[in-house]
Amino acid sequence: MWCVWCIMRKMGKVKAIPILAGAFFMLAPAVFVRAHVIPYMAITTDLSAEGQTVRFRTNFNAATDIQEAEGLSRDEKLARVKDYYGEFFSILYGVEPEKSAPCAIAELADYAVDPASQKTTITGTYECPEPVTELSKMYVVTDAFSDIFVRFDHYVSLSIGGRSAHYIFNQWTLTNFPLKEEVVRALFPEPPPDTFVLANFERPAIGQPQAALPYVLKRFLRMGVEHILSGTDHILFLLSMILLTVSFRRTLLLVTSFTVAHSITLILAGLGYVTLTAQIVEPLIAASIVFMAVWNLFILRRNEEAPSIHSRWTLAFGFGLAHGLGFAGALADVSVPSRFFVSALVTFNLGVEAGQLALLALIVPVLMLLRRKLPRVRTKILLICSLLIALVAVYWFIERTL
Repeated sequence: MWCVWCIMRKMGKVKAIPILAGAFFMLAPAVFVRAHVIPYMAITTDLSAEGQTVRFRTNFNAATDIQEAEGLSRDEKLARVKDYYGEFFSILYGVEPEKSAPCAIAELADYAVDPASQKTTITGTYECPEPVTELSKMYVVTDAFSDIFVRFDHYVSLSIGGRSAHYIFNQWTLTNFPLKEEVVRALFPEPPPDTFVLANFERPAIGQPQAALPYVLKRFLRMGVEHILSGTDHILFLLSMILLTVSFRRTLLLVTSFTVAHSITLILAGLGYVTLTAQIVEPLIAASIVFMAVWNLFILRRNEEAPSIHSRWTLAFGFGLAHGLGFAGALADVSVPSRFFVSALVTFNLGVEAGQLALLALIVPVLMLLRRKLPRVRTKILLICSLLIALVAVYWFIERTL
């Protein structure tokens, strides 16, 4: 409250109240935004052929127990899921897709839901009319789950005698072999009206298989950019960190220190070398924003020049370690298959950096202009911004701690 009083004393009540109110309503939505959540789901299905039997195992991070939701018995539940696979997940084996015989689903062995970990596992078998011996003759046609998940990718791996192949399916990639679009349109319904539409550079042609790795690289690069631009707590920390900088060189040093730090913990946590629960990381991130904002208020109140760059970049590095753990926690929730995880991790981080640079390109010139042209107004604006950032971050800290 002393900060509010300080601002009102410097500016006068008539000027300060509308400015404070306007700034509050601009930043108020940040209070209700949950940080470090990636709206993405990776579904994995592993197919393993031995003789005429093809075993499958599907995993995804969601607890969707139809038995509890609809009061079905276990047998009824398994029968319903078996029918679903029979209709929406087809396996063919033969020389050409058009001349191949379909493999029939023989058994739905289990449909296990773990409410604690929010994971669902489905296992079963298909029986093919002849022994499955060659990967190149195994064809998958599916639009399973496209009517359930708005934003997802279905990672399917095929393995026969130690050899394997990997494919990614979604609303627009429905086969692992080329198929004319008009044939696909006739076989499969359109995606639901509310289905998330991918950017054009991500969307493959319907019925055309795509190389898994390039798709993962593009997908997670874009997700990294989206995550930083929608991560309100990260944006507020970045803003509070550079508010008082007086040159591009100092800003670059601070941002580089922060970038190196969160890249280190993002990679280490992503690879499993460092683990901290969200109950620790999220309040720590909020506390880092509170600290930087309050420090800004203290310096501005005393009418001091910019703080020592050494102490500033040291703090940026230390708090950057915590923010990197927040990024890693969000990325871990999407359950990308291990064979693609490192690639996804690196490109996600590159996307974060690209988004961060875009933000700085907008913010830093404004701060420099204020310092040179409107020094008195600059101090008042920075006081108000720092105060509101601190209030929002305190709210976050209390919410995440409790």
